[in-house]
Amino acid sequence: MSFKAPATPPQMKPNRPNPTGTERDTSASPQRQRTAKPGQMHIAVKLFISLLLAWHVTAVFLAPLSISPSSPLVVEVAQGSFMQWYLDALYLNHGYHFFAPEPSNGHLIRYTLTDDRGEIVAEGEFPSKRDYWPRLRYHRYFMLADQCQVAAANEAEANQWQQRYLKAYAQELLREHEGATTARVKRVVHYPAYRKHVLNNMPLTDPQTYKQEAEVIQRRQDLDIPPPNQNGAFNSRWRQDVASGWQGGIR
Repeated sequence: MSFKAPATPPQMKPNRPNPTGTERDTSASPQRQRTAKPGQMHIAVKLFISLLLAWHVTAVFLAPLSISPSSPLVVEVAQGSFMQWYLDALYLNHGYHFFAPEPSNGHLIRYTLTDDRGEIVAEGEFPSKRDYWPRLRYHRYFMLADQCQVAAANEAEANQWQQRYLKAYAQELLREHEGATTARVKRVVHYPAYRKHVLNNMPLTDPQTYKQEAEVIQRRQDLDIPPPNQNGAFNSRWRQDVASGWQGGIR
């Protein structure tokens, strides 16, 4: 009976003793260096960027939240000197407001210009998607129509401010149309349609959804219009800044 010789087993490497002291520290340091990701930001830089983003998002929300009706604390923080500088520097202190959960009423400015014989020289309304584009220009006129409603201490003062705004619009229209002698400007409220009306296929522009709120009549004979300058345009100092002062006046 014969036996087959077993294959030669692979030679085993002798066990290497664990390094001690300085050798162990030297061998472990390359492993720690390899675990660090190249280009990784320092923790201080991450913290600074996170705080800056949190500050910016807070400023973006505080600007519309400070519009009345609002909390006195929110108004005090939003109109504080440091926050106000940041909002103005980045042009974040605009008049936007949160319309949710229910959108408020819309407003239109409708005007009619007539001559001394009573014939219509020009008429129109703003904002108008047909006449004012691109969207940014439409929004500017949208804000002019909406800013007539100024937050005041009482209704009488609010109506007084509204009359001043409408009169300023009428004066500007007369300056732009030399043939007109009388300007009639109306502020119209556009109410959102009710659900039952929409289900009955009533259009959103139905006349029932519009209501006249205020009206002014401005005559050219009561308006001191300066002579045009060399370019044929009126002096800019006569143009009234009707959009300023909606929140705390000019800063």
